[in-house]
Amino acid sequence: MKLLLTTVAAIAFAGAAFAADFGGTVGAEFTKNVAGNFVATPTVELSFGHKAEGATAFGAVGVEADGSDLVVDSWHVGVAFGGTSVSFGDQGDLFGFGGLEVVGGDTLADPADDHESVIVSHGAVEVLVGLTDISTNVGDIENVQIAYSNDYGKIDVAGALDYNLDTEDTTVAVATGVDVSEALYANVTVTYADEFAYEAMGTYGAMDALDVSAFINGDETDMAQNIGAGVVYTKDSLSAFAEVGYNLDTEETTPAIGVSFNF
Repeated sequence: MKLLLTTVAAIAFAGAAFAADFGGTVGAEFTKNVAGNFVATPTVELSFGHKAEGATAFGAVGVEADGSDLVVDSWHVGVAFGGTSVSFGDQGDLFGFGGLEVVGGDTLADPADDHESVIVSHGAVEVLVGLTDISTNVGDIENVQIAYSNDYGKIDVAGALDYNLDTEDTTVAVATGVDVSEALYANVTVTYADEFAYEAMGTYGAMDALDVSAFINGDETDMAQNIGAGVVYTKDSLSAFAEVGYNLDTEETTPAIGVSFNF
């Protein structure tokens, strides 16, 4: 933890001269492990951007504390011009569907994303090319993804498709949400890999800066596997959450809390 905080302070101090282009988040999450003990995971995410004529360079790095060591959890660099952006790095995938901050999303299919990729975005469309191992062969492609998301009045839709060139497996996800009222939002996500799975969620803006959510998920063999609920409080640079998931089959409970600050 001392090393983590020292690193944050050093980078923030070094970036002070570029405050307009530099920012980040520092926080911690507390979850229960398999032994039934609560464990903490401190995290830091740093981002930057620099505008030049006709284009903007950007990047980010996410760091986690693993005991006394710092581990780079994610990173990317890229450039945006017009309505198009291109980024490269260990930046996750295009299947950002379902779940609360920590719990949820248990049954949804989610392709592996533990490798570097190139992502090209233009308007509502994104394309990802996943690279198997850039230290061995940058030209070795593992998977390709395409995603689409857009709003149509009070309804928003999103979809993603992943094709793995090595296994020839295909994963599909479709999500839709609707603003039921000014305070209530409901959405459903359906995925298909070897079987269909779903997650339905409702979010209610109980008051300014406070949202309350609840979900249920399952798949074609067991339509009700997990339920859960959580609250998120966001005010200025502070964000905090508390949530819990419950497995209806194993009767196991998964609690999680967290807090983060933007700078």
